[in-house]
Amino acid sequence: MLRNNAVQALVLFFRHCLDWSDFLKNGIDAEILLKINDVMANQVIEQARRRYE
Repeated sequence: MLRNNAVQALVLFFRHCLDWSDFLKNGIDAEILLKINDVMANQVIEQARRRYE
């Protein structure tokens, strides 16, 4: 399952011309992912918000 999620994340980054290496080093601003309006990205953002509230 984890491998499948990583592949999906790579596809998301590739599809939207995001820098995967920079993401691994520095993370990414949630606002960038929100602008993409991708279902998987939105789910990740929501989960992170719940975790860090």
